Amino acid sequence: MAVELFGDVLESYSMETDELLDIMKNTDDKVMFSLENGAVIIAGDLRKPLSPQNVLIPQEKVLRVFSKIRVLELIALGRQDETSINLREKALTLENGNTVLEKGIPCPPNCDNNVVSK
Repeated sequence: MAVELFGDVLESYSMETDELLDIMKNTDDKVMFSLENGAVIIAGDLRKPLSPQNVLIPQEKVLRVFSKIRVLELIALGRQDETSINLREKALTLENGNTVLEKGIPCPPNCDNNVVSK
């Protein structure tokens, strides 16, 4: 179904769900993702790098913003040990089991803390 809605997976990165949960402990409201050339960047509130922590994120670099609450819901519903970040033709999706989260908002231009619903 995700293929029909968002297109084929162009690039994918899988990680242990527990690792993602540990990373998300370092942000309060937002989790941001970028996937490019096999490398994933995960940032938190105010685009603070979470993984890898020492990466410099240029202001013009587009990250997809998700509510931390929605990512936690995805994990709870999917109940799998692995979570994947997929760059698709029409969206960047997060997947855990048969559950897909695709409502990531691009930052920039939408980096305001009020943009992503809780």
